[in-house]
Amino acid sequence: MGKITPRKEHISERTRAEVLKRDDYKCVGCGETNNIQVDHVVTWSLGGGEELLNLRTLCRKCNVKRTRYLSHCADTINKKIDRAIERLTKENKELRKTCEILEVLFKSAENNSEVWEDLYRYEKSKKKD
Repeated sequence: MGKITPRKEHISERTRAEVLKRDDYKCVGCGETNNIQVDHVVTWSLGGGEELLNLRTLCRKCNVKRTRYLSHCADTINKKIDRAIERLTKENKELRKTCEILEVLFKSAENNSEVWEDLYRYEKSKKKD
């Protein structure tokens, strides 16, 4: 058996031993037996627990690759979220402008029954289509 890096506190010693034994004390990514560690498949920060199905043995090199990949994915997702927020903010501003215009129109038409009748006929015709 090769060198095993120190454990993280939230994985119990018993669970850690079970995972290492199950994975034959080898990295499941490359087969390395040195500098191995128990890793969460679904990361702890995303709610991954310490169930055996969510744990695996990785060497430090494979774990670093995975961490970098996850970091890249998080950056990509954050950029997409930022673009979506920008788009929604723009759409929200346009919607607010439309609401302001409608508010002015409705206030000016409050006592004008012809406008209300026109609006009613328009809405009724839309429902027929």
